[in-house]
Amino acid sequence: MTFPRLILPIAACLALVAGGCGSSDDDGGGGSTSSSGDQLSASEYKQQAEKICTDAEKATDAEPQPTKVEDIKPYFQKNIDTTQKALDEFKQLKPPSDLQDKHQAVVDAEQAALDKLQDVTDNLKGDASDTATVQKATADLDKLSKDTDAASKAAGLEGCVSN
Repeated sequence: MTFPRLILPIAACLALVAGGCGSSDDDGGGGSTSSSGDQLSASEYKQQAEKICTDAEKATDAEPQPTKVEDIKPYFQKNIDTTQKALDEFKQLKPPSDLQDKHQAVVDAEQAALDKLQDVTDNLKGDASDTATVQKATADLDKLSKDTDAASKAAGLEGCVSN
């Protein structure tokens, strides 16, 4: 969605001691879903999917940036939770049949990124060792972020691509 716009600020948070975290954030969202069991039209799908993305991005952007190393883990966890909720909502959308595979690709890419980010977050200790933990995961997180963006673009969801 680009839900894990959390992936990008993780690297920025490495500079926490030197100056603070930046937010590119996760992109996810919290929009409306199809209220019936009917498939959405392509335009309805795009509108609802992108609303989920932008709503989640607004929610994660609104989170106060951590100022101490011990605040990074709770910050990431709160944003992961927000993004997972948005992804769960996104999963409930009923895209038109010609977009179902692309929709599933977005879901799979986003979930893989969130799962990796959760693994990293679970290993944070709230001390100086967190820098090495995050640095070790940065390349994988960047790749997952690019995969998520590519899946979103392929689905025609430009509003779900990271900034």
